Amino acid sequence: MFSTVRFLWRCRQLRRAASLSPARLADLQTRRLRQLVRHAAEHAPFFRDRYRGLDLDRVELADLPTTSKPELMEHFDRTVTDPAVRRDDIEKFIDHPENHTRLFRGRCVVSHTSGSQGQPMLLVQEQDAIELLFALQFARGNSFSDISLTEGVRRLLEPARLAVVGMKPGFYPSSTAYEHFPDAARAFARLEFFQATDARVVERLSDCRPHVIIAYASILDKLALRAREFPFAPTLRQVVNCSETLTTAARQRIQRAFHVPVLDSYATGECLFLSQGCAAGRGAHINADWVILEVVDEDNLPVPPGQRGKKVLLTNLFNRVQPIIRYEIGDMLALGDDRCPCGSSLPRVAHIEGRTAERLWVGRPGDYHEVTAMIFKNAADYVRNVRDWQAIQEERNHLQVRLVPLPGADVDLARAERSFTSTLRYHGLPSYVRVDYQLVPELQPDPRTHKLRHLVTRFDQPAEVEMAGPHRRTVEALATT
Repeated sequence: MFSTVRFLWRCRQLRRAASLSPARLADLQTRRLRQLVRHAAEHAPFFRDRYRGLDLDRVELADLPTTSKPELMEHFDRTVTDPAVRRDDIEKFIDHPENHTRLFRGRCVVSHTSGSQGQPMLLVQEQDAIELLFALQFARGNSFSDISLTEGVRRLLEPARLAVVGMKPGFYPSSTAYEHFPDAARAFARLEFFQATDARVVERLSDCRPHVIIAYASILDKLALRAREFPFAPTLRQVVNCSETLTTAARQRIQRAFHVPVLDSYATGECLFLSQGCAAGRGAHINADWVILEVVDEDNLPVPPGQRGKKVLLTNLFNRVQPIIRYEIGDMLALGDDRCPCGSSLPRVAHIEGRTAERLWVGRPGDYHEVTAMIFKNAADYVRNVRDWQAIQEERNHLQVRLVPLPGADVDLARAERSFTSTLRYHGLPSYVRVDYQLVPELQPDPRTHKLRHLVTRFDQPAEVEMAGPHRRTVEALATT
């Protein structure tokens, strides 16, 4: 009972913290950042060497050097603060799939990233970080109830039913988080897991009568197409995208199908509680009391709100076992530059345009062009009756575009080809790049990550463009809506 009351109190405190003024929030971030940095320098040799010469009691965020996945993995044993946590032991632990429900050393949750941007990252966090994740979801990612004492009592009598669809069990960050759903939260919510590939998934969801459905964007979109088969409309209160890019068209289809708010959360394995989707449908609010997210250009200089960055720098202010400080992630996004109508004063991720990895390179020596996923999304928006798309780079200058029609709809492939090609050429795709088109009933997720990738390529960025020389070109949409 004590843990249940403590969890409710924690949720209420987190709800209050969401209304802090920008100045008070900045002060809180700075205080927690300095505590984290001092702890890292004291207990992890990597950070002790990296921060040598800095006044850690007065250090500012911009004074700290950035970190990256390759160097943190290369020096893993020197970057963690607990000498009992060693890379070899973690790798042996995850070699046994049955361990994904267990705690490493009896107290740590371990996982690994998918490796969609290269080498997977081993992740270690104490169990309390998972409790914080769900406390934040209850306090800020909840569009249908408050965190009052009355609501707490009501949830004790009738716990919320959460349906998690399509997450394959394993050491994936989201999967391990739900596997270690905290005992303190179980009094307020019940979790049920469903596989999207189950032929009876709709029937099983109907029996569950969930208040919340949590799934990848592509799975939510497919469920929306079968919404008439779901007889639990009176109980459903919201749906949450926990991964993948949620397109405007998909959001509209999901909202029309279920008539509930669609929350589009943005997170990474390195910080699962990075943000909560906005119930007003305007991106995701950063949990800035426990996270610092910097949107920067290629030189790690900040870009202003409203402008898309080339990457982000992430600082997880909670994880003391494996410090994640100014950690480079190739996500391209823009922060909101106005006050959100939902009332939250937390900073907001307005646009998530995918990862730097969600791009490919076409061209010839001296004339390479960078093609982003946004150009294909923009083209798809102008093709009637297309639900989804995928572009596959078969050869350096040969692309195959797969189009998925809406159920029961006809797509004029010749017309779609003309529309796509016109948009691609308009945005600078060279005429010698051949593009073939194909209608398919479904797109298959990446077998490694079980997520849908809209751009698929086996080609790396050409060596000559890494210097961002004069022959570098970018092909991307002029509009992002």
